[in-house]
Amino acid sequence: LKGDLTPIQGRLMYKVSRRFTLSCSHRLYDREKTEEENRAIFGKCMNEHGHNFRIEITLHGYVLKNGMLFNFSDLKDVFMKNVHEKYDHKSLNDVMENIPTAENLATEIFNIIARYFPVESVKVWETDDCFAEISQ
Repeated sequence: LKGDLTPIQGRLMYKVSRRFTLSCSHRLYDREKTEEENRAIFGKCMNEHGHNFRIEITLHGYVLKNGMLFNFSDLKDVFMKNVHEKYDHKSLNDVMENIPTAENLATEIFNIIARYFPVESVKVWETDDCFAEISQ
């Protein structure tokens, strides 16, 4: 087949996703609360610790160009320049204004990537079993 296919029924949306990793440390701590309050809220995560975060970014759109919604390489370039350089091998407490939870990290990544692409969602896994997601 040549060119781009059009969905058969109405305006169906295309979605593409790409996964990345970030190695970062963080300490869950609210500066406006006491040590005791922080310990009650965050438990052992109040101590500095690290994760190999897995990030999944999903883009959406209706029109294909050259058979693609977006080129995966373009998304990788934006991620590496604007997210990876900012967060990888850093303490998230040093580079984030808000408490560096998975939810807040997902929000920051969503807002950065949304400057370049129409973002459907961002998922941030802290572990194999735990992730946070922000979506439209």
